[in-house]
Amino acid sequence: MNELELQLKKVAQCYDNEALVIETALQIQKDFLIIGEEVSYSGKRIQAYNELYSQLFSIIERYVHLDFQKFVNLMYRIDISEKQIKSLLNDMSINFVDEATRLVIEREFKKVLTRNFYRNK
Repeated sequence: MNELELQLKKVAQCYDNEALVIETALQIQKDFLIIGEEVSYSGKRIQAYNELYSQLFSIIERYVHLDFQKFVNLMYRIDISEKQIKSLLNDMSINFVDEATRLVIEREFKKVLTRNFYRNK
């Protein structure tokens, strides 16, 4: 396993790093602003996940039900594959919007970690 893979496996341990949480919130804001959706972040690390999750859940739910193609385009922009989306759609044991929202936050966080990994090399 290479160094980057090891770094990405430690994602859960990094949620307490305030700088990474702020960068993730900024990345989410940037990606959602492209589709005209504002996402706010209070700067409170302890509430970050719930704060971002609730906003993203509402936005994703709206796009899934009203404009699925826009949702797919957003997922592509965030770098979530069509295969991952199809896998979620086919899993009847989960709430699709809930899992898609979780996946977005996780992917955005991994993008920040990857960027920082290469920035520090």
